[in-house]
Amino acid sequence: MAENFYKYESLGNDFILIDYFYKDADFLKEKLNDPVWKNFVIDSCNRHFGIGADGVLVLKKDISGNYPELLIFNSDGSQAETCLNGLRCAALHLREYHDINKIFTFKMGKKLINCTINKNIITTKISGLVYSGSRQITLNNKSEFHGHVVSVGNPHFIITKKVTPDWVEKYGKFIESHELFLNKTNVEFVWPNFYQNKNTKSISNYNVLVYERGVGPTLSCGSGASAICWFLYKTRKIVTSQKITLNFLGGYIICWVDKNEFVNLQAKARLVFKGQI
Repeated sequence: MAENFYKYESLGNDFILIDYFYKDADFLKEKLNDPVWKNFVIDSCNRHFGIGADGVLVLKKDISGNYPELLIFNSDGSQAETCLNGLRCAALHLREYHDINKIFTFKMGKKLINCTINKNIITTKISGLVYSGSRQITLNNKSEFHGHVVSVGNPHFIITKKVTPDWVEKYGKFIESHELFLNKTNVEFVWPNFYQNKNTKSISNYNVLVYERGVGPTLSCGSGASAICWFLYKTRKIVTSQKITLNFLGGYIICWVDKNEFVNLQAKARLVFKGQI
């Protein structure tokens, strides 16, 4: 049976969106619990024989019917807790195809996330991030990495080190699946791009490379951006309401922590194409 889909991208992080917004709970339970579903996700994300994507998004209503809800599946078929680039794509879809208000609340995992849409620019506000301090890990009994652990509902390990995309491609998986991380982790490499103020050394612009859990190297990561912003805030490298720019391979995202300690992310999303598979 053919399945309608929408292909979206935000900062080069691309997704296949399946719109089940008006499907009932019994349909969704049967569909998503079917063993065939995992294979559908893997096959659809295949860039040579499928549509091609970093993951599959399922748009539905939450059990109360009060909020739109997003389910996220990685390209290996595993389910993820959080994906803010995907959320941005789903928000744009809701605005274009379901005429939702420009300001609304989205449910993702255990979180309620406020969204504001201005044309194709989406601003999201997320709370409840947890910074758990720094950790030292060793790879192959020789390479040591000092990083910072942040939870956004999904795990992140942030390393303030400049590396190359080829290095991430070759070694990222060893960090993602290190024994320190029981359920694996997303990995972000972050380093300053330039100093905005040479007198205070206040950095407002960073470069980022990503190794995404269950996916591999990706062009960007929205939850990774929020994790980086929170890490910089908790380690006093940025202050309340200070906007910074994170430059990913797929584009840039503006982020800041507001006075209520919500992490704000602002970036674009767009529909690439739609069809049936």
